[in-house]
Amino acid sequence: MKRVIASILSCALFAGSAAISYAADEREGVIKQRKENQQERIAQGVKSGLLTPRETARIEHNESRINKEVPSGSQGEWREPDQ
Repeated sequence: MKRVIASILSCALFAGSAAISYAADEREGVIKQRKENQQERIAQGVKSGLLTPRETARIEHNESRINKEVPSGSQGEWREPDQ
């Protein structure tokens, strides 16, 4: 009986970890797509002349800071990495 329970628990643990891994991969894909879309919007603004060089530099600087952020907990919070 103990083996059956242990087997069931190990299968449940494996299935749970696989689901969490899949969710993390999916979230990373969404984040990557949003970053690509943002870069396309910036390039479009530069090309059309709607963004000045100063505005473009400011936006790119902010984007680079965001790209350096790392997850800080399970609540979806982000922080800048330790130096």
